[in-house]
This record gives sequence, C-alpha cells and structure tokens, in this order.
Amino acid sequence: MILDIDRIKAVLYDESISGYEIEKAVGIKRTTIHNYRTGKNDFKNITLETLLKLDEFDKRKSAQVEF
Repeated sequence: MILDIDRIKAVLYDESISGYEIEKAVGIKRTTIHNYRTGKNDFKNITLETLLKLDEFDKRKSAQVEF
C-alpha cells in the first residue's frame, strides 16, 4: 500500500472539513485534528494509524464525489 502524504496533508489541513466530520467517519479525535491544524502536534510525528485513517477518509470522500 502506498500512501499519498500530500493528499493526506490536504485533507488534514482543509478547514472546510470539520474535525467532527473526520472524527465521526474514521474515529480520529477532534482534539487530535485540532492539534495538528494549529501546530501543537508536528506532522512529522503523526502515527501510521492516523495516516491510514486519514487516507481512508479521503478515499470515502472521493468516492462520494464521483457519484
């Protein structure tokens, strides 16, 4: 599996996507999303689990748009 880090970053830092929406869809806590968006957490230290969940979220969003 290859992860597109640039796409994952785009999803993570997209302010039009609420932390609540991500939390409900894939289970990443809103506080975690907020901490990355505000710089409290450094993206360099993101866990593989979080990356995989954001990738899953991106794929779900992309699939919804294609309809």
